[in-house]
Amino acid sequence: MMFSKIFEKIGKQPINVMDNTEAFVYIRDKKYAITGMRYEKGKLVGFQMNEKEVLEVK
Repeated sequence: MMFSKIFEKIGKQPINVMDNTEAFVYIRDKKYAITGMRYEKGKLVGFQMNEKEVLEVK
């Protein structure tokens, strides 16, 4: 998915929802909290997560 599509979808959410909602990554049946963003040469290239901290998928 391109970042433009991600930000287009995020932009449609009310700001009060985004301010109070933690972001997650789902990989197969595991859930990870996003802990930061990854940049290369000043350009956003992805999101970081804590691989050791697996959260329960509900």
